[in-house]
Amino acid sequence: MSNIHINSFPVEILTEIFKSTLHVHPNLTELDHSDLDGNFNFSMRYEGGSMKVDAPTLDISQTCQLWRTIANSIPALWSRMFIHLRCEREAYVDLAKLYLDRSSPTLLKLEFPSSRDINSPAYAPIFNVGTHVGILLLQAFMQERWCWRVVDFNPTTIGMFCQLLQVQPGNCENLETLCLPDSIEFADIPVDLFCSMLGQTPKLRTLVADVYNVRQLVKGLPCNQITTISLPGKTAQRTNWGDHHSLFSHFPNLRELLVTSLFDPWPIVHGGTLVPNVRKLTVEDRYWFDSNGDMLSLSNIFKALKTPSLSTLVLVGRDGHVREQSKCFRHIQEFLRISACHLQHLKLIGDLLDTRKLLELLRQLPTLEHLSIQNGHGRLRVFEGLTVKRRSNKGGGTDAGRVTVSG
Repeated sequence: MSNIHINSFPVEILTEIFKSTLHVHPNLTELDHSDLDGNFNFSMRYEGGSMKVDAPTLDISQTCQLWRTIANSIPALWSRMFIHLRCEREAYVDLAKLYLDRSSPTLLKLEFPSSRDINSPAYAPIFNVGTHVGILLLQAFMQERWCWRVVDFNPTTIGMFCQLLQVQPGNCENLETLCLPDSIEFADIPVDLFCSMLGQTPKLRTLVADVYNVRQLVKGLPCNQITTISLPGKTAQRTNWGDHHSLFSHFPNLRELLVTSLFDPWPIVHGGTLVPNVRKLTVEDRYWFDSNGDMLSLSNIFKALKTPSLSTLVLVGRDGHVREQSKCFRHIQEFLRISACHLQHLKLIGDLLDTRKLLELLRQLPTLEHLSIQNGHGRLRVFEGLTVKRRSNKGGGTDAGRVTVSG
């Protein structure tokens, strides 16, 4: 078989090959999208002890005239780049501006690693505070903030630059998702300074942040627009449920909520925290992947919440002690009863509920249409239980003939 030169491939095939070279960065947040568009990532990397700039689209465009034509005709190819920025090299600023220019009008995802990465062997803060290059880079990004779609950065670091920047007023008019690392607080910068940097955000719908940071932002962000809040609680700092209780009242149109168990003991009223419009709720044990679960905090979340519009419930956790698991299960049952919701989708990740409790819960869910199970043990018994239920069900309970099960 004769060798075929790659340039003889159709442009469409070459384009797909070029896309495949723009690999997904290993440090992306959980909100990263699988599509090519909107992943403009700057980070710092070492290879063999030396700094490395990874700009594959630029390499492609400099290979030959055909490849240059293809690369320059597809803005999305310029929406992803990894770059190491720890040294004073203004060439990096020119490179960033080149990518910003050629990626237009693609909406971008920007990820600025925060100070929480400072001890990592592979990553460190993207901007050295006060450096000339850092200021020029942030200034370049700020001038193009109209095209931000998703931004994940440390506002403390960014805030330190704000007073040094020479940027015209503008708005993040296409910003949909704002992610703030939960290892920082706004104590170092005024909240109004941070919000004025963002400007108007008419499309903002999603917040991913520590509960304290969200509380600080409620006066500066358009809370009525927010439909999704994720409170991942990645740090070891425990919070008080009272902070969450008061927070939710600021977001009347909240439709999707992710909350992680990491709370100090607090007095609870059954169903005392009403989130009336939430349709999807994800409750995650902070240590679900560890042997030290946080079952008590998890069960207290269910004791506190009331979600009458809920249609999708996602439970993430591992099995705890029998007594703790039973208590958590009772609170889940009571939560569903008090909420009086018509649950249609149930997703179970891990072994928060054993098979017996899961089957018992299903009997409480007559409106359930879809059950998804991941990372559990001994779950084949669920299919057996549903099959038996289907043969014997003569009224009431969950008809397994209507429930689809996926893994």
